[in-house]
Amino acid sequence: MSALREEDGPRAAGTRAIPGEASGPDVRAFMRAWATGVAVVTGTLGGEPAGCTVNAFLSVSLRPPLLLVSLADGSRTLAAVAGHGAFGINVLGWDQRQLAGRFAGGAARHADRFAGTPWRMRAGAPVLEGAVAACVCVRERLIGAADHTLVLGRPVWTDAGVAAEPGAPVVYHGNRYQPLPSSAGAVP
Repeated sequence: MSALREEDGPRAAGTRAIPGEASGPDVRAFMRAWATGVAVVTGTLGGEPAGCTVNAFLSVSLRPPLLLVSLADGSRTLAAVAGHGAFGINVLGWDQRQLAGRFAGGAARHADRFAGTPWRMRAGAPVLEGAVAACVCVRERLIGAADHTLVLGRPVWTDAGVAAEPGAPVVYHGNRYQPLPSSAGAVP
């Protein structure tokens, strides 16, 4: 929280000045400073797997357990989640960073994102082999938000040890994928 500066002028307690609206490129530049984990959300559409890379994923509640992902309106993955109801969340490891790129972007870029990618069905959703962790949720609610839909899901299956030898998760920061530094050098 920043202190009120003299140039901000007088304000009533609890209010803030709103000079205008930031542009999409302004917000994109701002978000480059925010380090996030990277996951692939998966589902099935017409019996075929669908999926996309997300970094808008969070835990909403532990009582009851609820998770939330944000999916672009019109995406094949959103259609899979909305239609089928079960969806997977696959936390990618640093050694899977190429999958993050493959599952990102428009459908024309990667017609078959699952080609050559090992996966298996768990609790009604595709789960990527080798993920650092994976979870399958049942869709609870869809909430429209601008050009995206927030998907609230109730976890029905989790595995924090999907990978045979789990490595460090991949992190997205500064408009690129980066490894999470080793905990060996971390400050307590």
